[in-house]
Amino acid sequence: MARIAATGEWTFRVQAPIQHVYNFFAEPTLVRELLEGVDSLVSLGDGCVRWVLKEKIEKGIRFQGDYTVMYRGNSVDHVHWHGLAGNMGNEGDVWLTTTADGDTEIRYREMVEPDLPVTSILARLIQPIVERELHAELGAFLTRVKARFGVNDAAP
Repeated sequence: MARIAATGEWTFRVQAPIQHVYNFFAEPTLVRELLEGVDSLVSLGDGCVRWVLKEKIEKGIRFQGDYTVMYRGNSVDHVHWHGLAGNMGNEGDVWLTTTADGDTEIRYREMVEPDLPVTSILARLIQPIVERELHAELGAFLTRVKARFGVNDAAP
Protein backbone atom coordinates (compact mmCIF):
# COMPACT_ATOMS: atom_id res chain seq x y z
CA MET A 1 0.00 0.00 0.00
CA ALA A 2 1.19 3.51 -0.77
CA ARG A 3 -0.25 6.87 0.20
CA ILE A 4 -0.31 9.31 -2.70
CA ALA A 5 -0.94 12.95 -1.83
CA ALA A 6 -2.45 15.61 -4.06
CA THR A 7 -3.37 19.20 -3.18
CA GLY A 8 -5.54 21.76 -4.90
CA GLU A 9 -6.23 25.43 -4.20
CA TRP A 10 -8.92 27.70 -5.63
CA THR A 11 -10.01 31.30 -5.01
CA PHE A 12 -13.29 32.74 -6.25
CA ARG A 13 -16.16 35.05 -5.27
CA VAL A 14 -19.81 34.32 -4.69
CA GLN A 15 -22.79 36.65 -4.27
CA ALA A 16 -23.79 35.67 -0.76
CA PRO A 17 -23.23 36.99 2.75
CA ILE A 18 -20.19 35.55 4.47
CA GLN A 19 -22.29 33.93 7.22
CA HIS A 20 -24.35 31.94 4.69
CA VAL A 21 -21.19 30.69 3.01
CA TYR A 22 -19.57 29.89 6.37
CA ASN A 23 -22.66 27.95 7.51
CA PHE A 24 -22.49 25.86 4.34
CA PHE A 25 -18.83 24.88 4.65
CA ALA A 26 -19.09 24.32 8.42
CA GLU A 27 -21.84 21.72 7.94
CA PRO A 28 -20.57 18.52 6.23
CA THR A 29 -24.12 17.31 5.49
CA LEU A 30 -24.66 20.44 3.36
CA VAL A 31 -21.30 19.99 1.64
CA ARG A 32 -22.19 16.36 0.92
CA GLU A 33 -25.29 17.54 -1.03
CA LEU A 34 -22.99 19.03 -3.68
CA LEU A 35 -20.42 16.23 -3.79
CA GLU A 36 -20.62 13.37 -6.24
CA GLY A 37 -18.95 10.06 -5.51
CA VAL A 38 -20.04 9.79 -1.88
CA ASP A 39 -21.76 6.60 -0.70
CA SER A 40 -22.46 7.82 2.82
CA LEU A 41 -21.69 10.38 5.47
CA VAL A 42 -22.22 9.63 9.16
CA SER A 43 -21.89 12.25 11.88
CA LEU A 44 -20.00 10.79 14.84
CA GLY A 45 -20.43 13.85 17.09
CA ASP A 46 -17.95 16.47 18.30
CA GLY A 47 -17.21 17.61 14.73
CA CYS A 48 -16.20 14.12 13.53
CA VAL A 49 -17.65 12.69 10.33
CA ARG A 50 -17.12 9.34 8.65
CA TRP A 51 -17.06 9.54 4.86
CA VAL A 52 -17.47 6.47 2.63
CA LEU A 53 -16.86 7.10 -1.06
CA LYS A 54 -18.13 5.15 -4.03
CA GLU A 55 -15.62 2.61 -5.26
CA LYS A 56 -13.45 3.71 -8.19
CA ILE A 57 -11.50 1.58 -10.60
CA GLU A 58 -8.87 3.20 -12.80
CA LYS A 59 -5.96 1.58 -14.57
CA GLY A 60 -6.89 -1.67 -12.79
CA ILE A 61 -6.57 -0.10 -9.34
CA ARG A 62 -9.61 -0.33 -7.06
CA PHE A 63 -10.19 2.13 -4.24
CA GLN A 64 -13.07 2.96 -1.93
CA GLY A 65 -12.32 5.76 0.51
CA ASP A 66 -13.50 5.11 4.07
CA TYR A 67 -12.14 7.66 6.51
CA THR A 68 -12.98 9.86 9.49
CA VAL A 69 -12.47 13.62 9.51
CA MET A 70 -12.60 16.23 12.30
CA TYR A 71 -14.11 19.61 11.40
CA ARG A 72 -13.43 22.83 13.31
CA GLY A 73 -14.46 26.38 12.56
CA ASN A 74 -14.22 29.78 14.20
CA SER A 75 -17.93 30.60 13.56
CA VAL A 76 -16.94 33.55 11.34
CA ASP A 77 -14.56 33.05 8.41
CA HIS A 78 -12.48 29.87 8.65
CA VAL A 79 -13.25 26.15 8.55
CA HIS A 80 -10.50 23.56 8.89
CA TRP A 81 -10.69 19.77 8.66
CA HIS A 82 -8.19 16.97 9.02
CA GLY A 83 -8.29 13.21 8.82
CA LEU A 84 -8.22 11.10 11.96
CA ALA A 85 -8.44 7.52 10.67
CA GLY A 86 -9.12 5.41 7.64
CA ASN A 87 -7.63 4.58 4.27
CA MET A 88 -7.39 8.17 3.05
CA GLY A 89 -5.75 11.23 4.51
CA ASN A 90 -7.75 14.42 4.08
CA GLU A 91 -7.04 17.96 5.18
CA GLY A 92 -8.36 21.30 4.09
CA ASP A 93 -9.26 24.88 4.82
CA VAL A 94 -11.84 27.38 3.68
CA TRP A 95 -11.04 31.04 4.36
CA LEU A 96 -13.75 33.62 3.74
CA THR A 97 -13.50 37.38 3.27
CA THR A 98 -16.22 39.95 2.72
CA THR A 99 -15.38 42.06 -0.32
CA ALA A 100 -16.03 45.81 -0.68
CA ASP A 101 -19.13 45.10 -2.76
CA GLY A 102 -20.59 42.67 -0.19
CA ASP A 103 -19.66 39.45 -1.98
CA THR A 104 -17.74 36.69 -0.25
CA GLU A 105 -14.31 35.65 -1.47
CA ILE A 106 -13.62 31.97 -0.88
CA ARG A 107 -10.10 30.56 -0.64
CA TYR A 108 -10.40 26.77 -0.71
CA ARG A 109 -7.52 24.34 -0.18
CA GLU A 110 -7.77 20.59 0.10
CA MET A 111 -5.28 17.73 0.27
CA VAL A 112 -6.23 14.10 -0.27
CA GLU A 113 -3.97 11.14 0.31
CA PRO A 114 -5.53 7.82 -0.68
CA ASP A 115 -3.81 4.66 0.52
CA LEU A 116 -3.74 2.73 -2.74
CA PRO A 117 -2.90 -0.96 -3.20
CA VAL A 118 0.26 -0.26 -5.22
CA THR A 119 4.01 -0.39 -4.75
CA SER A 120 5.96 2.77 -4.03
CA ILE A 121 7.41 2.69 -7.55
CA LEU A 122 3.95 2.45 -9.13
CA ALA A 123 2.75 5.18 -6.76
CA ARG A 124 5.14 7.65 -8.40
CA LEU A 125 3.79 6.72 -11.81
CA ILE A 126 0.13 7.19 -10.87
CA GLN A 127 0.65 10.43 -8.91
CA PRO A 128 -0.60 12.44 -11.94
CA ILE A 129 -3.82 10.38 -12.00
CA VAL A 130 -4.52 11.17 -8.35
CA GLU A 131 -3.84 14.87 -8.98
CA ARG A 132 -6.08 14.88 -12.06
CA GLU A 133 -8.92 13.19 -10.13
CA LEU A 134 -8.64 15.67 -7.24
CA HIS A 135 -8.73 18.68 -9.54
CA ALA A 136 -11.61 17.31 -11.62
CA GLU A 137 -13.77 16.31 -8.65
CA LEU A 138 -13.12 19.38 -6.52
CA GLY A 139 -13.39 21.67 -9.54
CA ALA A 140 -16.84 20.22 -10.27
CA PHE A 141 -17.82 20.53 -6.59
CA LEU A 142 -16.74 24.18 -6.49
CA THR A 143 -18.66 24.88 -9.71
CA ARG A 144 -21.78 23.60 -7.91
CA VAL A 145 -20.90 25.82 -4.90
CA LYS A 146 -20.74 28.81 -7.26
CA ALA A 147 -24.12 27.87 -8.72
CA ARG A 148 -25.62 27.54 -5.24
CA PHE A 149 -24.52 31.00 -4.14
CA GLY A 150 -24.23 32.85 -7.45
CA VAL A 151 -21.03 34.16 -8.99
CA ASN A 152 -20.10 37.79 -9.56
CA ASP A 153 -18.67 37.55 -13.11
CA ALA A 154 -17.42 41.14 -12.89
CA ALA A 155 -15.23 40.29 -9.89
CA PRO A 156 -11.49 40.00 -10.53
